[in-house]
Amino acid sequence: DAEVARPDAIAAADAADAAAQPGDGAAEAGYAGEAGDDCGARGFVFCDDFEDGATGWTSTGGTWKVAAETTPTGTNAVFAPAGPVSSGAYVASGAWQDMTVEVRVRVTAFGQPSSSNRAEIYARYQDPGHCYAVSLRGDGKLGLRRNSSGFGPVASVAVTENEWHTLKLKVSGPEDAVVVEGYLDDVLVTTATDTSDSLDGTVGTAGVGVYGGTLADFDDLLVSSPQRASGNQFEHAGAGRGVGSHLNGLSA
Repeated sequence: DAEVARPDAIAAADAADAAAQPGDGAAEAGYAGEAGDDCGARGFVFCDDFEDGATGWTSTGGTWKVAAETTPTGTNAVFAPAGPVSSGAYVASGAWQDMTVEVRVRVTAFGQPSSSNRAEIYARYQDPGHCYAVSLRGDGKLGLRRNSSGFGPVASVAVTENEWHTLKLKVSGPEDAVVVEGYLDDVLVTTATDTSDSLDGTVGTAGVGVYGGTLADFDDLLVSSPQRASGNQFEHAGAGRGVGSHLNGLSA
């Protein structure tokens, strides 16, 4: 059964965490950001347009910031690394199994025409070595990643720097039969089934990242799932590994 209930111990830890943070209504509801007021009504478990900053996000290293840009219709907030340092950021309150992550991304500089230079989004993210990703690469390809390595077919895509595109990653199924699908601009580009049982558990969160000196802006992140977020921890390697509820290296 693809629907796996979270262990009682983890649920108890969630309840304790929620009680310790009574003002964290967005995390308790399973969504945050400017779009949070109608996120659930729109069918999502998490939404963020970063207009109110990066509340609820944790960096894996380096500094991530929210910056305002001028558009023909006013101003718009984007989420981006402060410099060309390989790093990521994830939703601290997320804990989902079957999930779809969608975000608008604009690569401002790939750095090198290499598969190691990439902008990507994550699903079932537990830590940098335990997650699924779909990546826009500096060599003009779109590919999937499992943990720290590429897997499945790659495809050539028409992506140039300083253009907005929509990346989407869909992950579903139990540990030993995970179907992973990568989309670009609402078109399914690549898919693969992971039978390796290499992730420790089936639950994780959503995130974004850059590698190899790539710089990119992210905006309008949406997460959908049959499950609601229910706290700041998930099961990892047979024991509770917390997804940090405090911001590290983030600035508004």
